[in-house]
Amino acid sequence: MSKKIKMKDGVYPNQEFEVYVDIDAVNFSSMKHIHTHSLFHYLNWKDKETKALDIGRQVHEFVFEHEKFLKGHAPFPGQNEIEKYFHLLREQDVEKINDALKNKKNLYFMEDGRGAIAKRIKKHFEKNGQEIVSTLDWYMFESIVRSLKENPITNKLIYDGNPQREMTVVWTDKDTGVQCKGRVDNYNNGWELDLKTSKDARPEKYKWDMKNYMYHVQRAFYGDGLRENGLEHKGGIIAAVEKTYPYYVQPYQFHRNSNVWNEAEMIYKKCLEKIADFNENGSSVVTGYVDPDETNKNREHIVVVNW
Repeated sequence: MSKKIKMKDGVYPNQEFEVYVDIDAVNFSSMKHIHTHSLFHYLNWKDKETKALDIGRQVHEFVFEHEKFLKGHAPFPGQNEIEKYFHLLREQDVEKINDALKNKKNLYFMEDGRGAIAKRIKKHFEKNGQEIVSTLDWYMFESIVRSLKENPITNKLIYDGNPQREMTVVWTDKDTGVQCKGRVDNYNNGWELDLKTSKDARPEKYKWDMKNYMYHVQRAFYGDGLRENGLEHKGGIIAAVEKTYPYYVQPYQFHRNSNVWNEAEMIYKKCLEKIADFNENGSSVVTGYVDPDETNKNREHIVVVNW
């Protein structure tokens, strides 16, 4: 485990993700578990690495840190380039590829990481500090960028003017004294934008995803952090982009002066209050799903079943 970094309140543009992770402050991804579960879960939560999370990180880097992405990644060699890597492969592997090319078949079968062909080619790129990305994933990344540029709202916020990307924001919550941090995907002209990949970005479906994943709370959390650092903040934008063809992007807007925003602020403030209580009083205030009340001062959180 890396050592935590103490950092002053402020705005840090283009900060490396690895540095952001090590800043000793409360972030939304962990704090939200107080609301969805409990303070106990927040203190003991460990995020699990998944394929979806990895793809999400790669999409963000491809869009917002493109030059860095190209240095650290490469697409799997296509039909016009695969011959350059024949010297890495066994004779039977070369025959298999030539047979596919002769019969005008695609080479996607090679990209399964469990196969001998893929392992040899991936190992070659890893020696040069690059991670191989499948042809289909690379096409998806390029298509997402194209969709973001074709949408007038996301194009203006991400590609026009002087947007600040992957910006670390550190601030101290004035009500609780808890230091917080956030990593803003894109900040432009007073609007904070967060890119989210989705299977289905239709409003009638996605509005429930936004509520379940607490995207509105994240917008309020980040928005207050920007204001605490003296930056203009008009509201938050979710750019929901679908991960399948035609990679449609649907922007969603959160205004500061709205019931949704007020609810979101109330949720994250209650979470910070519990963290502040723990910081002051220690494990004696740690609760699970049921908070103690006047009739349960010994903190034996038994639930009486009644229906």
